[in-house]
Amino acid sequence: MVSLSGMPGPRLLLLALVTLLGGCHCQQSEAERLRSRVDSLRVHVYLAAKIAVVEDDDPDTKAAHDAVMAGVASLKGDGDGMSAADATNLVKAVFGLRERGKALAQTQDDSKMSPVLPRLTNQAALKDIDLPTEHALLLTGMVLLASQPAAPVPVPKEVMLYEAWMTDPAALSPGLRDGAHLGRAIAFGDNGLCDMAAAETAKVDLDEEDAKAMSTFLESLTGKAGSVGAAESKRMTAGLHSLAHVTLGKCFLRRGKVEPGLAAFDQALTSAGDAGLSDDQLAAARAQIAKLRDDPKAFDDSFLRGPLEEKVLRHLESAPSLEQLQKSEAVTAVAHFLGATSRAIDRGRDALPDADWLDEAKSRLDR
Repeated sequence: MVSLSGMPGPRLLLLALVTLLGGCHCQQSEAERLRSRVDSLRVHVYLAAKIAVVEDDDPDTKAAHDAVMAGVASLKGDGDGMSAADATNLVKAVFGLRERGKALAQTQDDSKMSPVLPRLTNQAALKDIDLPTEHALLLTGMVLLASQPAAPVPVPKEVMLYEAWMTDPAALSPGLRDGAHLGRAIAFGDNGLCDMAAAETAKVDLDEEDAKAMSTFLESLTGKAGSVGAAESKRMTAGLHSLAHVTLGKCFLRRGKVEPGLAAFDQALTSAGDAGLSDDQLAAARAQIAKLRDDPKAFDDSFLRGPLEEKVLRHLESAPSLEQLQKSEAVTAVAHFLGATSRAIDRGRDALPDADWLDEAKSRLDR
C-alpha cells in the first residue's frame, strides 16, 4: 500500500497542476492574459453587485439590490460602517448572483446593463451618463482611490483591470480620453501587461483643446463653475502621465527589459516637470535613475516611490480642484460602492476558497 503521509496538500497539488498547465503561458499574448485575469472571483462578485444595483424591480434580485444599497448607505457619513448582519446579507445576496457576473466578465458585453452611478448618486452630471463614460469614471475613481497612501477603500487589482478592459477611450468625449488612456496604462502596467500599457501612454497628446474639454467636465462633477481651469487640467494630466510612466517603467524592469524601462522613467521625469515639479524636487529621482543605468540590479518595487511617485501625488493633491474632485459625489459613490463590494468579496472568500485561491495561483503565473 502506498503511504499518503507527507504528501502535499490539495492546494499544493493544485498549484503544481496550474503551473504545469501554465507551461505554455509564455506563448500567451497580453490580450489573452488580460482575459484570464479579469475572469476571476473578485470580478464576478463585483459585477454581481452591479447587477443587483440596477435590477431593483426584479423579484429575483430585489433582495440583493436591498443588501447592496444598505451596504453602500452604511459607508456614508460618520457612522460605524457595515454591521455584521448587513455584511452577512450582502455576502449571501451578491454571491447568489456571481454566475451572472461571471457571464458578464467572460463575454465583455454589458450592453444590456444600465449604468450604476445614477442609482448611487443624485448628481445632475451623472443623471444621463452612458456606459462608456461610466466605465471611464469608475476606472478614474479607482485610480484616485488606489493612489492615496492610506487608501480608504481597497481596490482589487482585477476589478480595476476589468474597468480598464471595458473602457474605450474612442467612445468618450474629448475631455475624458487622455485620462482614460492613462487609467488604462496604470491598470495594465500594474498587472504586467507592459506592451498594452505602453500603447496607451503613446496615445496621450496633452492637447490644449482636450484640456479645456476636461476642465468643463471636471467642473460638472465638482459642481463649481471655474473651479478647474484648462491649465490646471493640463497639469493634472501631466501628473497622471508621470505616474503612468513610472508604472510602465517598473513593468518593463520586472520583465528584464531595461532600456524600455529607463526610457519610461525618463518620460516620467519630463511629465513631472510639466506637472509643475521643480528641478530641485526631481533631483533625487534623477539621481536614482542614473544609478539604475549603471546597475540595473538596483531595481526593486520601491524604486522611485519616494523620490517621484509620492512627490507627484502630493503635488497633485495640493491642487484645490483635485481635492474637490476627490470629494465629489461621483468619486464618493465609486468609493462607497467599491467599499461594499470589497467587503462582500473579503467576507465571502471562505465560501469559495478554492476558486479564490485559483485566482491567486493564476495571478502568480502572470507575474
